Amino acid sequence: MVLALTFLVIVVGVVVGGILMYSRRINTTWAADAERLGLRYSRGGLISGPKISGTLENMPVEVATIPEQVNGYTLTKTTVLYRALGVDFHLDGATTDSGAFEDRFTIVTDAPEGLRAVLTPTRKAALLELLDSHPGLEVTDTALSVTTA
Repeated sequence: MVLALTFLVIVVGVVVGGILMYSRRINTTWAADAERLGLRYSRGGLISGPKISGTLENMPVEVATIPEQVNGYTLTKTTVLYRALGVDFHLDGATTDSGAFEDRFTIVTDAPEGLRAVLTPTRKAALLELLDSHPGLEVTDTALSVTTA
Protein backbone atom coordinates (compact mmCIF):
# COMPACT_ATOMS: atom_id res chain seq x y z
CA MET A 1 0.00 0.00 0.00
CA VAL A 2 2.78 2.43 0.94
CA LEU A 3 4.67 1.55 -2.25
CA ALA A 4 1.58 2.22 -4.41
CA LEU A 5 0.97 5.54 -2.65
CA THR A 6 4.63 6.52 -3.08
CA PHE A 7 4.46 5.63 -6.77
CA LEU A 8 1.28 7.70 -7.20
CA VAL A 9 2.89 10.72 -5.50
CA ILE A 10 5.95 10.42 -7.76
CA VAL A 11 3.80 10.19 -10.91
CA VAL A 12 1.73 13.22 -9.88
CA GLY A 13 4.94 15.13 -9.09
CA VAL A 14 6.41 14.33 -12.50
CA VAL A 15 3.21 15.38 -14.30
CA VAL A 16 2.91 18.65 -12.36
CA GLY A 17 6.63 19.34 -12.87
CA GLY A 18 6.26 18.77 -16.62
CA ILE A 19 3.28 21.10 -16.79
CA LEU A 20 5.17 23.80 -14.88
CA MET A 21 8.26 23.48 -17.11
CA TYR A 22 6.10 23.70 -20.25
CA SER A 23 4.27 26.70 -18.79
CA ARG A 24 7.57 28.47 -17.99
CA ARG A 25 8.88 27.86 -21.51
CA ILE A 26 5.68 29.24 -23.07
CA ASN A 27 5.68 32.23 -20.70
CA THR A 28 9.30 33.04 -21.58
CA THR A 29 8.59 32.86 -25.31
CA TRP A 30 5.40 34.94 -25.11
CA ALA A 31 7.06 37.56 -22.88
CA ALA A 32 9.89 37.98 -25.41
CA ASP A 33 7.42 38.22 -28.31
CA ALA A 34 5.31 40.80 -26.49
CA GLU A 35 8.37 42.90 -25.68
CA ARG A 36 9.62 42.69 -29.28
CA LEU A 37 6.23 43.95 -30.53
CA GLY A 38 5.86 46.62 -27.83
CA LEU A 39 2.82 44.88 -26.31
CA ARG A 40 1.83 43.94 -22.73
CA TYR A 41 2.27 40.40 -21.49
CA SER A 42 0.15 38.63 -18.84
CA ARG A 43 1.53 35.40 -17.44
CA GLY A 44 -0.48 32.21 -17.86
CA GLY A 45 -1.34 29.76 -15.11
CA LEU A 46 -1.90 26.03 -14.86
CA ILE A 47 -5.36 26.31 -16.41
CA SER A 48 -5.16 29.48 -18.51
CA GLY A 49 -2.55 30.33 -21.07
CA PRO A 50 -0.63 33.57 -21.37
CA LYS A 51 -2.12 36.69 -22.93
CA ILE A 52 -0.56 39.46 -25.01
CA SER A 53 -2.43 42.73 -25.50
CA GLY A 54 -1.91 46.27 -26.66
CA THR A 55 -1.92 48.28 -29.86
CA LEU A 56 -0.14 47.15 -33.01
CA GLU A 57 -0.16 49.25 -36.19
CA ASN A 58 -2.94 51.43 -34.69
CA MET A 59 -5.10 48.33 -34.06
CA PRO A 60 -5.93 47.14 -30.53
CA VAL A 61 -5.08 43.43 -30.32
CA GLU A 62 -5.34 40.64 -27.78
CA VAL A 63 -3.73 37.24 -28.23
CA ALA A 64 -4.82 34.41 -25.95
CA THR A 65 -4.37 30.65 -26.02
CA ILE A 66 -7.07 28.33 -24.71
CA PRO A 67 -6.50 24.57 -24.43
CA GLU A 68 -9.49 22.46 -25.54
CA GLN A 69 -10.23 18.73 -25.33
CA VAL A 70 -11.69 17.30 -28.56
CA ASN A 71 -12.14 13.53 -29.01
CA GLY A 72 -9.47 12.83 -26.41
CA TYR A 73 -6.90 15.18 -27.96
CA THR A 74 -5.72 18.44 -26.46
CA LEU A 75 -5.98 21.23 -29.01
CA THR A 76 -4.79 24.78 -28.53
CA LYS A 77 -6.90 27.59 -29.92
CA THR A 78 -5.00 30.84 -30.32
CA THR A 79 -7.18 33.86 -30.95
CA VAL A 80 -6.19 37.38 -31.96
CA LEU A 81 -8.94 39.85 -31.09
CA TYR A 82 -9.05 43.31 -32.65
CA ARG A 83 -11.32 46.30 -33.03
CA ALA A 84 -14.37 45.49 -35.17
CA LEU A 85 -13.70 46.28 -38.81
CA GLY A 86 -17.36 47.03 -39.48
CA VAL A 87 -17.45 44.65 -42.44
CA ASP A 88 -18.70 41.16 -43.24
CA PHE A 89 -15.29 39.47 -43.31
CA HIS A 90 -14.86 35.70 -43.67
CA LEU A 91 -13.03 32.99 -45.54
CA ASP A 92 -14.45 31.97 -48.88
CA GLY A 93 -14.95 28.20 -49.01
CA ALA A 94 -13.75 27.88 -52.59
CA THR A 95 -10.13 28.77 -53.19
CA THR A 96 -7.91 28.81 -56.24
CA ASP A 97 -4.19 28.22 -56.53
CA SER A 98 -3.63 31.85 -57.48
CA GLY A 99 -3.23 32.91 -53.86
CA ALA A 100 -5.05 36.14 -54.65
CA PHE A 101 -6.59 37.62 -51.54
CA GLU A 102 -9.97 38.18 -53.20
CA ASP A 103 -10.10 34.50 -54.26
CA ARG A 104 -9.74 33.33 -50.66
CA PHE A 105 -11.51 35.93 -48.52
CA THR A 106 -14.94 37.51 -48.82
CA ILE A 107 -15.39 41.06 -47.55
CA VAL A 108 -18.57 43.11 -47.86
CA THR A 109 -18.44 46.76 -46.80
CA ASP A 110 -20.15 50.10 -47.32
CA ALA A 111 -16.83 51.89 -46.75
CA PRO A 112 -14.23 50.55 -49.20
CA GLU A 113 -11.83 53.43 -48.47
CA GLY A 114 -11.73 52.55 -44.78
CA LEU A 115 -11.25 48.89 -45.60
CA ARG A 116 -8.31 49.69 -47.89
CA ALA A 117 -6.75 51.70 -45.05
CA VAL A 118 -6.99 48.70 -42.71
CA LEU A 119 -6.21 45.88 -45.16
CA THR A 120 -2.94 47.12 -46.60
CA PRO A 121 -1.03 44.93 -49.09
CA THR A 122 1.29 43.89 -46.24
CA ARG A 123 -1.65 42.79 -44.07
CA LYS A 124 -3.27 40.95 -46.99
CA ALA A 125 -0.01 39.08 -47.63
CA ALA A 126 0.25 38.21 -43.92
CA LEU A 127 -3.31 36.84 -43.93
CA LEU A 128 -2.60 34.71 -47.01
CA GLU A 129 0.60 33.39 -45.42
CA LEU A 130 -1.27 32.59 -42.20
CA LEU A 131 -4.00 30.78 -44.15
CA ASP A 132 -1.42 28.76 -46.09
CA SER A 133 0.36 27.68 -42.91
CA HIS A 134 -2.85 27.11 -40.87
CA PRO A 135 -5.68 25.76 -43.06
CA GLY A 136 -8.01 25.72 -40.03
CA LEU A 137 -7.85 29.51 -39.75
CA GLU A 138 -11.11 31.15 -38.65
CA VAL A 139 -11.67 34.80 -39.58
CA THR A 140 -14.40 37.17 -38.42
CA ASP A 141 -14.95 40.90 -38.20
CA THR A 142 -13.33 40.94 -34.74
CA ALA A 143 -10.99 37.94 -34.50
CA LEU A 144 -8.57 35.52 -36.13
CA SER A 145 -8.40 32.04 -34.56
CA VAL A 146 -6.05 29.15 -35.26
CA THR A 147 -6.49 25.71 -33.69
CA THR A 148 -3.46 23.42 -33.50
CA ALA A 149 -2.84 19.96 -32.04
